[in-house]
Amino acid sequence: MRNSPPRPWLPVATILLALWACGNDGATRGPDAVVAADAAALIKSPSHDDPVAEWELQYLPAIDEHMQAGRLDSVIILCQLGLDGDSTRILLYNLMASAYASQGRYGPATEALQSAVRLAPGFTVGWVNLGGIHTKLGKYDEAIPYLQRAAELDSNHSAVRRRLGEIYLNTGRYDEAAAEILAAMAFLPHDATLTFYLGKALQGLGQTEGALAAFLRSGALDPGYAEAQYRAASVARQLGRTALADSCLAIHTHLMQIGDGATEALDQRKQLRGAIANAPEEAVNHARMGRFYLHYGYLPEALALFHRAVILEPANAWLMNEFGSLLRRTGNGPEALDFFQRALRADPDFGSALINTGGMLNAMGRSEEALPHLERALALNPSDPGIRFFLGVTCLRLKRPEEARKHLDEALTEVGDTNDGLKQQIQAALESLSG
Repeated sequence: MRNSPPRPWLPVATILLALWACGNDGATRGPDAVVAADAAALIKSPSHDDPVAEWELQYLPAIDEHMQAGRLDSVIILCQLGLDGDSTRILLYNLMASAYASQGRYGPATEALQSAVRLAPGFTVGWVNLGGIHTKLGKYDEAIPYLQRAAELDSNHSAVRRRLGEIYLNTGRYDEAAAEILAAMAFLPHDATLTFYLGKALQGLGQTEGALAAFLRSGALDPGYAEAQYRAASVARQLGRTALADSCLAIHTHLMQIGDGATEALDQRKQLRGAIANAPEEAVNHARMGRFYLHYGYLPEALALFHRAVILEPANAWLMNEFGSLLRRTGNGPEALDFFQRALRADPDFGSALINTGGMLNAMGRSEEALPHLERALALNPSDPGIRFFLGVTCLRLKRPEEARKHLDEALTEVGDTNDGLKQQIQAALESLSG
């Protein structure tokens, strides 16, 4: 049974990631970076003869875990370890640059990317990210040649077109900005960030009604996008649409009151929004911002971001299950169930999602529906005492005492002395049958 299916490798376009972890029920490691000796102990250094697939199995899961949790020093250490073994690993240079840039260390980030494109002049993402760093630093004239080189290599690359659009926006070339942003939107439709940029370009062109429509659309796609609401309010007021302006400004005020308006919360919101703006095609950025909003009780805003992440990674059952777990822990049962069920549609034999779906249905008093999910989970992993316990409890709820006793007796035998907490729960359930 696939209780923890492997997460997809971190996309190579990732850069300027925010320091916020998408929650993981099974995560036990803290946010502190591991020291070099600990990192070296995680995996052996690859040799020059290793096939790429074996190398990936050695390094990328650990890098992915640290990157997703925001442990950027650990990402850098692991990349350096890999490069010590083979200095031609292009992907490691890019991931290391991503971690450096997330820390605001743009000098070493640039050096890592330049190493990558020297080794592989056709590495489109390297040119894109070099352009992105120089754009971030306001060095637009230096950024354009990098992005133009990327466009020569892949004219259909959404990040290339988006970054060129950003540069043209920042240099007042609004016609070119609108054209590049629309081209990017063809590859990444229904994106709040790109729609917001389009609004800025139209506003620069004096197309005020079109700009307002774009800002409103951006806010509808991502209800937590405070900047879109503020822009919409400003343009609506300019057009004399006072009621609409007041409504948008009220939403903006509500969003800026997150965490009671504490500086720490607002700074984190800004950082997370910056990560989305920098790479709106990366599901992890939307997931992190959604987790942030959920933490502060902004459920509609969180759900929109979770749904966007799922659109970007529609086959990622692990991600959907994580969203369900986050929502369950914050008391949002129906929404949690929706994501657990989405995970099962993506992977019907994903054990954790089967158990979570059954547990959620049980908690909602829908034990008859819960039963087949737990039975399927048990069929996939017949030696798991926890699943047998859940099945026993479900049968108790359904007033099937003989089936309940059978599952609980077997669970008690299987658990042995391996889990005292579960053992006590099983014993308590059996005692209830005898009472």
